[in-house]
This record gives sequence, structure tokens and C-alpha cells, in this order.
Amino acid sequence: FLPEIEKVQYEFLFKAVPMIFDLLTGYVLFSIVKYLIDITGYHRDHEKSNFLPVFCAGIYLFSPFTFFNSAIWGQADSVFTFFLALSFFYLTKKQFILACVMFVIATIIKPQAAIVAPVYLVYLFKNGSFELFAKSFFASVFTFYALVGPFWGISSLQKLFTQLQSSVNTYPYSSINTFNLWGINGFWKSDTEIILNNLSSQQIGSLLFAV
Repeated sequence: FLPEIEKVQYEFLFKAVPMIFDLLTGYVLFSIVKYLIDITGYHRDHEKSNFLPVFCAGIYLFSPFTFFNSAIWGQADSVFTFFLALSFFYLTKKQFILACVMFVIATIIKPQAAIVAPVYLVYLFKNGSFELFAKSFFASVFTFYALVGPFWGISSLQKLFTQLQSSVNTYPYSSINTFNLWGINGFWKSDTEIILNNLSSQQIGSLLFAV
């Protein structure tokens, strides 16, 4: 029935999903800040406890990046962002198994989410036991193969790493029309181009990530 739908209606249906997930992500961010305020004692300051969660959620919801990415371009980044934010919410509540499951779902939707995996490993080692780490690991593996296994089979994990490597190599540029640190050097510049002390933007980015 899609060809019969008017262009405006089609665009609305196409962009409605990422916009809905943006709203859900905003609520999750609100919940994270609200929870952190409650456990740190700032809830005694009634004005601050009400303002900060709304302010933080508002930064995300009314960010030009969020608006253009979902409402204008119709990109689906908000879907994986929601599950990643939900994962952080469970992480702050020390519900590690649920946090890892949500993280795996986010990674399945967009493999780039895997770059924050070290955060989970460090947090688990510092705040959990070996038993909890093992349970979280097996829950993650089960979730991954339950969702991806029917399509990729037993080699699903290897194919995920291949897909991630392919995604990294798709755009070998430091910045593609993005006004960030790398864009100062110009857009569509090779990430292997030397920009500082015999270091390329790719090497600098790897060092910053490692730190």
C-alpha cells in the first residue's frame, strides 16, 4: 500500500519511528539524572531535583543534531541511542545483566555502539563480583545469538566484527560536513593525513579513545 500513500504521509511514517525513539531517549535521560540526584542527596533541594532532569533531557531533545538527524533526515540513530541510554540507566542502578542485554541490542542495531564496551568492562570489574560478571557475559552472548543467530548462524560474532571493520573503512575521512574538532582542518580530509606532530587524525583519535 506504500506507493498509494502521499509523499507527506510517507515521510511522516518514515520519520515517526526515530522521532518516537528520541522522545523515549529523552525520558530515559530524565530518569537517569533523576535517579542520580536521588541517590546523591540532591533531592533535598526541591528546585534542583526538578530542574536538572528536565534540563538534561531538553538538551538532547532540542539539540539541532537530534532535530536534523531524525525529523529532517529520517536517520534511525535514535533507535540504538535509546537502547544505549537504557543500558546506562540500568548500569547506574547496578542492574548489570539488564544493562548488558540492552547494550547488546544497541550494538546489534548499530555496531558502532561497541566502542563503549570498555566502560562496561571496567564498571563490572569495579562494582560487581566474578559471578555477576559471568552471568552478564552469558546473558549478553545468549541475547546476541538469539537475535542474530537465525540470520548469521554460528559465525555471527565474527561477522559482527567484519561488519564493524567495514563500517569504519566506509568513510576514511576525519570529518564529513560535521562541525567538530576534526572539521577545523577541513571537510572530507583523509584520516591518515598528518595534522599534528607527525600524527594523523586517525592516530590522534585512537589515542584520545584509549585515554
